[in-house]
Parts: sequence; structure tokens; C-alpha cells
Amino acid sequence: MSKYEDLLMEYEDKLLIEERNMKNEGLYGDNVAWINKNLPSRRKTCILAEEIGHYETSVGDILDQHSLDSAKQERAARGWAFNKLIPLDDIKDAYRKGYREYYEMAEFLDIDEEFLRDSVAYYESKYGDLWQEEKEARLIDALMRGRTTG
Repeated sequence: MSKYEDLLMEYEDKLLIEERNMKNEGLYGDNVAWINKNLPSRRKTCILAEEIGHYETSVGDILDQHSLDSAKQERAARGWAFNKLIPLDDIKDAYRKGYREYYEMAEFLDIDEEFLRDSVAYYESKYGDLWQEEKEARLIDALMRGRTTG
């Protein structure tokens, strides 16, 4: 089952999710999430997660993105979507498995590359360098291999 189908099943009793032709990628309001049906499947998954993030975190009308409160709620919904679709541990696991390029990692994680880039930026703003631990481990490993006993 795809991540999109998992989200649909998890939220089928909580909100109405409809795919339709639209100018936007997605929209949420009054317990209804609309997803642009013309998007590629991985992009649909990411947009659906963000719209569900609005269901889970937003209050009131946040369409005016010039409002500080609306921008904060938009960020909270995106953060919720990042944590739901690709928790930080999943990204680190992909990195440890050798996926270094965004397109490779996005394919491995079954998400949209843009969403992955945004999620990495989000996690780094929250936690700092995501790869520091892995970089240090590789450096120590390289140093240990370079050592000779004697």
C-alpha cells in the first residue's frame, strides 16, 4: 500500500478527502481536504499530508499568508506533514544506506523531491546539521582504517 493510501485510510473517518481539478495543489477547510488530481502521485501524497496537517494543527482562516499567525500555522502544518511522512530517523536511515542525492533519497522514501528538500531544511533549522553524527562516524572509521598497529 502506498503512503497516499495509508493516509486516506487513516483519515477516512475524520475528514472528507476529495481529488479534483484545481489551480492550487491542495486546500483544506471545514474538515474537507481537496487535492489536485493532476499532480504526480508522490506530490499528491505530500500535499495530502500537509492538508491533513492543517486539519491537525490549524485554527480559523489562514489564507492570508501576510499575517504572522497564518504563517505560523502554515509552518506548523508543514512540520506536522514532515514528521508524519518522513520522520527524521527515516531520512537518517536513507543516508546511512548510501542515498546522498535528493532525488535518490526521495525515491527511496517514496516522496516528492521538493518535499524532501523542504523537510531537510525544516529539520536542520530545528536540530542543526543532520549528518554531523554520520560524518564524524565516517571520519573515525577512516582514521581507524588508516592506522597501523605495530
